[in-house]
Amino acid sequence: MKKRYPVTLMAGPCTPWTPDYKLDERALRAEICALAKAGITSLYFFGTAGEGYALSRDLFSETTAVILDECAKHQGMTPMIGIIGTAMTEMVDRIGLARDMGARDFQAALPCWGAMDQRDVRYFWKTLCAQFPDCRFMSYNNANRTKTKISIADLVALAEEIPNLAAAKCSTRNITELYEMATAETGLTFYVVDLGYEYASMFGSVGLISSFICLDSAHLWAYFNAGQRQDFPLLIQMSRYIVELLSAFDTVDASLIDSAYDKAIGRVADGSFPSRLMPPYTGLSEEDFQTVAVAMRRVVAKYQEGS
Repeated sequence: MKKRYPVTLMAGPCTPWTPDYKLDERALRAEICALAKAGITSLYFFGTAGEGYALSRDLFSETTAVILDECAKHQGMTPMIGIIGTAMTEMVDRIGLARDMGARDFQAALPCWGAMDQRDVRYFWKTLCAQFPDCRFMSYNNANRTKTKISIADLVALAEEIPNLAAAKCSTRNITELYEMATAETGLTFYVVDLGYEYASMFGSVGLISSFICLDSAHLWAYFNAGQRQDFPLLIQMSRYIVELLSAFDTVDASLIDSAYDKAIGRVADGSFPSRLMPPYTGLSEEDFQTVAVAMRRVVAKYQEGS
């Protein structure tokens, strides 16, 4: 069945801040350029890594304008704008802002103040997508944040009703869910994260959103392509690489928000990248970062030498 959104390797860029918590435009443009050089054309902004939960309306508008302007300079680059909010009206407002600037691809999570039942979920997605029929949408199915989990079967059913619901990101390592995504007969394109991709790829084709592209794009492309070809020996080898990279964070406080780890990876890749987070969230301490950086660079060097 033809997919509504490409099956590819997607990056979720971080949003860099200046010391007074304004957009660091230079760093953002450099980040997008680096991803373009790595062959990445699908970029998802304002997820957890991009701190989409922390943006004021004005900062969202300013940053989106920079994103769309820079992405337009790179052939084939397709930016996806993330929408996180507590109210559907707020989310519709931000989609409208970005659409008026030229955005046509959006990733949205369910409103995150209270849990929703399946009637609420259906109403949300039908209403949101119907207001912007010329746009494509990806569902960010993250029950830890939204308090509501949409089953794979329900996502497939929603896509049958909603022609511009094109994809779903499901951050799971549940083998049943990964199998269901890989084998679903649907136009919906499923995306998984670094760990989980290797298992899903055993049964079908899924997209990959990786936190490590900025660090070692060549091996991440190898990981993605191994899954698409079902090259199982290489897929297993590359999944071990991912596990070893993640193990660099073993000594870090696990209570930090996800973007703290993503920004640390960005700084390991580019020492000039600002890793500060928008308050009230805090990132790694300098001591923790240096420990992580040494461990992560050691893992990258090991696999690059073995290539």
